[in-house]
Amino acid sequence: MRTISVVAGLALIAPTAIGGVSGPASVAWLNSEADTIVVARVLTASTLPDGGVSAQLDTLRILKGTSVPPVLQVELKPSPILKMNAGSARNLPNGNTGLWFLRTGTGGKFDILPTDAGDYIWGDACYLAVPDAGPGGAAGSIGERVLTEIIGGYRSVAADQHPGQEWKFHSAIISSAPEDVRRALGRLYLDSNLPLRMRVVALAGEISHSFPDAILRLDRDFELLSKDERFGLILWDISYMYKCGDPATVAPLIQLLSRRRSFPRLEEATAGALARTGNKHALRGLALLLDSSDRQTQFRASRAFWQFAEFANEEGEISVGTERPWRSDEARQLKPEWKSFLQAPDRYVGFWKKWWAENRGRLGYAE
Repeated sequence: MRTISVVAGLALIAPTAIGGVSGPASVAWLNSEADTIVVARVLTASTLPDGGVSAQLDTLRILKGTSVPPVLQVELKPSPILKMNAGSARNLPNGNTGLWFLRTGTGGKFDILPTDAGDYIWGDACYLAVPDAGPGGAAGSIGERVLTEIIGGYRSVAADQHPGQEWKFHSAIISSAPEDVRRALGRLYLDSNLPLRMRVVALAGEISHSFPDAILRLDRDFELLSKDERFGLILWDISYMYKCGDPATVAPLIQLLSRRRSFPRLEEATAGALARTGNKHALRGLALLLDSSDRQTQFRASRAFWQFAEFANEEGEISVGTERPWRSDEARQLKPEWKSFLQAPDRYVGFWKKWWAENRGRLGYAE
């Protein structure tokens, strides 16, 4: 099983179009496009002359579909990826159980989705490995049941034997519908014996969906969670995925920043999230980051202040309108560029600290 980097893991969530070779499909896309979703065991498998894969499956659980036969004949259509990996059927050893996304084909056969992608987001050619035994209490929507099966699959794998599994589980959470993530992971957290690795990856996935309560749980359990080697996933999702456009989503990040002195990496992550906000609610947190000892964090905070002053309207929202009440000649001259910032960082940081002190009351953030 290959190890997937953080960047690659996140790059694998884009939907795949039928008939294209753009890459693996998202879980939400698969749930929608498949007319049959099953947990099934491989009975036989072979590579076809045209480069595709054919398999016979023993149906164990039906998550979506009607009139699903107990034995399924499935095929994965040939693609450039499959043709470059001869012997693809070796990924389907007899007896393996997996979660399969299918579409009714011709002649009583089913096509494996996505039909023109050689890899699913989990790195297997056709399916996600899950246990034979079904997860308890797997009720709810199709998406919730699918994610519950995925959770069971990840939990059944020994982390030291398959170090890439956390990226696959993480990608599955990111690419599932938010309501399915909230319900499925909500049940997961009720388990007092939940391994730390699963708590970390699941929480990262929730943060990617911008759940404010996930940031609050991170703050509450920070000492424990930050000790896990997968904690970088959480920081990544805060920086690049967490959307915090209102007070309810910004406030937990500002609370989390109280830990920045003992855990400096939090500054870079929160700077990424706050700099993407595009309104006045992020400025309180960005003002704290102007005092960072990390120049890149200071630069991102200064740049975000400049963007606000240059483009925000009276209500404190960055907009495309012509109203520019926060713009000034001095602020425009102090547009932070990385090279010039490094030459005189105190000039930029000092200006934007002064700007914040002068304007925070007008923005509704008095001392």
